[in-house]
Amino acid sequence: MTKVWRITPRFHEREIVNDIIHKNWDSLSAEVMKLGKTTHDYMQKYINKNRKRSGGTGNLANSVNFFLDAGSKSHVFWGVGDLDILNARAKEWYVVNYGKTVAGIKYIPYWGNFAPGYFRGGDGRPKAKSAGKGREGFSKTNYMGMGMFPKNPIRPMHYIQTTRAKLTRDLRILFTKIRKG
Repeated sequence: MTKVWRITPRFHEREIVNDIIHKNWDSLSAEVMKLGKTTHDYMQKYINKNRKRSGGTGNLANSVNFFLDAGSKSHVFWGVGDLDILNARAKEWYVVNYGKTVAGIKYIPYWGNFAPGYFRGGDGRPKAKSAGKGREGFSKTNYMGMGMFPKNPIRPMHYIQTTRAKLTRDLRILFTKIRKG
């Protein structure tokens, strides 16, 4: 017969966490508020730095907002990106992040159909060295004329996942710092 050993801790994790948080609430809440603003700045910079085409307007990054509710002595709440605002100002947020539509279909701009418009800069034609590489800004117009037939799906940027991973790392660092006092 195998003997089973049971190990029972002599502490309650919840009590320790509560003790650390309550003892350091003022400094913790201030750091958490700073972390919210840092997270917001990181997401905006990541979007602008990792865009696939030049000549972007910055509309998506500027539509990612920061909101804060420092409410009471018991909670701090902040958020980055409000879906209502993103859906109103930057409908492309989902496709840019995931590389597909909400229905899960890879998205080719204008569904691969002819898109009338012009390439930004110069005479409206793509520059020879970047033609066909999907790296130039394009403005759609309602009139026929110059334009393009998009062939390649939008590549996902994963800015939400990248920002969330950074936030997780930053929170670990913050809690370690607070715990060590």
